[in-house]
Amino acid sequence: MDSKGIQELYTEKAALYDFFFLNLLGVGRSIKRFFQKSEFIRSPCKVLDVGCGTGDLTKSLWTISREKGYEKVIFHAFDVTQATLDVFQQWIEKRNANNIMWRRADVLHLEQLPSDWNAYDRIVSCGMLEYIQKDQLQDVLNDLWRRLKQDGKLAVFIASKNRMTRLCVERWWKAYTYHEQEIQSMFQASQFREYTITKCRGRSIFMVVAKK
Repeated sequence: MDSKGIQELYTEKAALYDFFFLNLLGVGRSIKRFFQKSEFIRSPCKVLDVGCGTGDLTKSLWTISREKGYEKVIFHAFDVTQATLDVFQQWIEKRNANNIMWRRADVLHLEQLPSDWNAYDRIVSCGMLEYIQKDQLQDVLNDLWRRLKQDGKLAVFIASKNRMTRLCVERWWKAYTYHEQEIQSMFQASQFREYTITKCRGRSIFMVVAKK
């Protein structure tokens, strides 16, 4: 699906995004458990959320950073769909989250981002790689690799291929799903040389943590 098709789909279904991915597939619980138990977020830290949608990853990390008393954390986020960004902005305003900044941009055209959006300690993404054409995946991963600091980390959550996701993710949300071997091949062909793949509880999501 091209960028225009993605925008149309998520504009139409923006209100259902959180319910479907966070609740029905259990992504929200898996994300929260991982970030709470790990030392992924730290202070100081500069974080980029790629294809942020309604901001779920940034919301989780922002909340955890507040709970831990981290004051020197900056969040950048971007997505191609204005409707989901509008939902995210409402959340930001309600919490006066002044350290979160977002832009409308396409992951295939990172030149649309501000020139200082680089040198990140952490990059995160959920439900974004599933919309990238398979012959463009290496370019996307390598572009993200270049935006990390040395020893920076990338955490991505990717829909696994099973009976439920074939129906819900592939047919309804028009996205790809992946077997573990496909994800392994994807990262082996990238510039990332150190990574782990974990199947999250519920078996609908893979979590990949890769280090530059």
